[in-house]
Amino acid sequence: MHEEDNVTLHKVKTVNGGGLEVIHRELIREGNTEHIDEHSKKSPVDPHPDLTDQLDELKTIIARCYNINAIDYLRTSPNLDGVEKEAFEEVANLIDKMVLENMKKITVTGVSITGEKREGSDNRAIVITAKMHQANGSQIAMNSPRIKLNQEKFGFEDQLTTIIERLEDEVKAYLFEGKKAQLDLFDTQEAPALKVAQ
Repeated sequence: MHEEDNVTLHKVKTVNGGGLEVIHRELIREGNTEHIDEHSKKSPVDPHPDLTDQLDELKTIIARCYNINAIDYLRTSPNLDGVEKEAFEEVANLIDKMVLENMKKITVTGVSITGEKREGSDNRAIVITAKMHQANGSQIAMNSPRIKLNQEKFGFEDQLTTIIERLEDEVKAYLFEGKKAQLDLFDTQEAPALKVAQ
């Protein structure tokens, strides 16, 4: 039997054609000894939307790694004077539309997590893998740098930590609680009314 508190996520990857591949480690205690088992699960069953929503949240992180949404930095830049700010705002909405279109082309395909989170410390590091779809049908691979959660090198580590913790919760629910996409069909449909014979 799995104790979810002893499970740490190592890798999450979407599977072509649907489904999910997960590698996780589990701390096993037997008497006075303990060891770590590594488990790999590949399932064709699509994850619940709550899990895919967390993967989608990682798009903002990968976009910042590639400066796709650099326009946001210009908005708050102290280097723009009043006239420049006015001119900037005139074109900002057009640029926002372009950024939004580029964001729609990105699909996050996986996350790798190294290191551990322990009480009082978090030495985990994250690498996000994604792809950007092109108009000609090709795809460009996108990988984030290795992002350490206990540093403030990029400026979005806190946001990434929150997303990863939510993602871990959803992956554990997928693995151990059967929280899959198909459950929604039963959760949202009402039972048909019984007809009483007269």
